[in-house]
Amino acid sequence: MSAADASKRKASRASKAPQPSDKQLVPVDNGTAPKRVFKRPRKDKKVNTEQALMLKTEKGLTYREIAAIQGVDHAAVYRDIKHLLPDAETEVYKSKRADVLAKMQKELLKSITVDDIKGMPVGQKLMGYGILFDKERLERNQSTVIVSYDARAIEDKIREIQDRIDVIDAEIVDDAIPVDGIE
Repeated sequence: MSAADASKRKASRASKAPQPSDKQLVPVDNGTAPKRVFKRPRKDKKVNTEQALMLKTEKGLTYREIAAIQGVDHAAVYRDIKHLLPDAETEVYKSKRADVLAKMQKELLKSITVDDIKGMPVGQKLMGYGILFDKERLERNQSTVIVSYDARAIEDKIREIQDRIDVIDAEIVDDAIPVDGIE
């Protein structure tokens, strides 16, 4: 190979700027043109985890689609939200949570002995029992607080308000300005 050929090849290589691979390109949806415009994901831009999670779980978008919306790499989206997505085990727990809490209450009560009652930690166990009891009732859509009300006092207040409304209606009718031709 001659020196001239070598310098031509070197010049040819230098004139060709490195082209990004498709894996590095992110489509940008500006909502106008049907063609896809690409830009590089920004290394300094962080994933909006809350938005990414919502787009994944509620809208069913792919990691690449979320990355395109946020202008970040799809791998960053995956890395930042994968641990937040519910899995099968989580779904089973959520559907059986009240039963799990009831079982924990039972185990907690079984663990308390007469000797425990004499010591201080039992207060913590009883508090734990009360908390679990409330949580179980919440899970079963049962009341956790008894609210008392006086029905007679409520009826009296309703009558009082209705009387005020009647007085205001009467004043409006009495203060009405007659319009010619309309009575």
